[in-house]
Amino acid sequence: MNLSESYKKRLQELAGVALPDIEINEFQKIVNEVIERTKFLKYYNQTVIKGDDGIGINFQKQECFGEKSQQFQDKIIYMDEICAVSEFRISYRHFNEKKWYFINFKNEMFPTISRKTELEDLERTVFMKMMQIKNRNYEYTKELMLNEDEKLSQEIINEIVNEIIKKTFSFEEYLSGTFREEKFYE
Repeated sequence: MNLSESYKKRLQELAGVALPDIEINEFQKIVNEVIERTKFLKYYNQTVIKGDDGIGINFQKQECFGEKSQQFQDKIIYMDEICAVSEFRISYRHFNEKKWYFINFKNEMFPTISRKTELEDLERTVFMKMMQIKNRNYEYTKELMLNEDEKLSQEIINEIVNEIIKKTFSFEEYLSGTFREEKFYE
């Protein structure tokens, strides 16, 4: 009985057999190219995530600014601290004759509002919602599904790299104009 390669792979997946080395190496080449072209990622903390059904790498950097204040409507909001977190996660999974890539890049700000700020509950909620909306301006997400015989194209890799750089520089401009003078990246 001859089984197709995709069927054999699917049986391996169901049996809990890890990804073949050739697919792990292909994924690592993509990650290496992204790191090489977005040099600041090499300064982020890296975590490799391996499972029986896939592999991923998470890059993260955090910076906190201490006490800050910001104008909000007609009030000044005092923050005990505001932290900026940048995170890039790329993962790969081979499932049901398809190759899946998941890309998630986000830059977020997390303020801790001081008790000395006089805000009503609704104003506090609006301010926090405003921060969530602002954070969305600095994120990029992409999910790709390819056939088994396809490879991630150079155009898609270029798009990923360009979006990461664009979102990072926009975030940097905001942080530099609002919270600090120096750059978050090297």
